[in-house]
Amino acid sequence: MFKRLSVFTFLSLLPFLGCTSAPEGPRQGPRTAAPVSNGCESKPPVEITKPLEGQEVPYTPTVEGRVPASDVKVWVVVHPLAEPTQFWVQEPVAVRSDCTWAGTVYFGEPNTHNQQFEVMAVGNPDPPIDKGQRASWPNSQLASKIITVTRR
Repeated sequence: MFKRLSVFTFLSLLPFLGCTSAPEGPRQGPRTAAPVSNGCESKPPVEITKPLEGQEVPYTPTVEGRVPASDVKVWVVVHPLAEPTQFWVQEPVAVRSDCTWAGTVYFGEPNTHNQQFEVMAVGNPDPPIDKGQRASWPNSQLASKIITVTRR
């Protein structure tokens, strides 16, 4: 049907074929998609930076961390080791534009002392979660390592 395409016709079809012309100026190397991280780095994908593994914590400390992108939705989950089926999802934490986050977390009751808790931060839970008690860790697209802390 088409024996020959003119150069003009061929070049005008390139954008519809997903092709673009080469950049002008100095060679820039291969083009890649913009990084998802918005310039932020976090390894593992969600990281708890405070408190640290093994630290003692008060009743309501601020837990801090980093995520790979500022649009990640983060929740902190607290699991008292003395209660195998109690996993407490805290209020969602605010993620800043520099991909750091911080939120207040509750470890037990005001009169709870010398108990160990596991803590994990989850990003973009799937299915979505709400604050409150669960029977297990939530599923999520991103998750921190689980750390263990002791309530003073």
